[in-house]
Amino acid sequence: MDGLENALEQALAIEGATGVAIVDFRQRRVLGSLDRGSGLDMDKVAYGDSDVMRAKLYTLELLGYTPDSVEDILITLATELHMIRPLTHLREGGI
Repeated sequence: MDGLENALEQALAIEGATGVAIVDFRQRRVLGSLDRGSGLDMDKVAYGDSDVMRAKLYTLELLGYTPDSVEDILITLATELHMIRPLTHLREGGI
């Protein structure tokens, strides 16, 4: 799992990031997560946001768009932002 842990640590190093997760959104399974003591349960956030990704892909399919047209999804809350970004090379696998 060194590759997964390395990817999580690199993502958490992004300025302003308080937590990160890698999720298989097709199976709604959290593969790994890290946080900086934000108080959020990153597994719950990632699990819930996987439903957002699944819903968006379903909508794109209805409209005739390809799944690779999604670059990211931004959810703006009062005090935080949630960025959902499918991994380009693993998108077909649901990551």
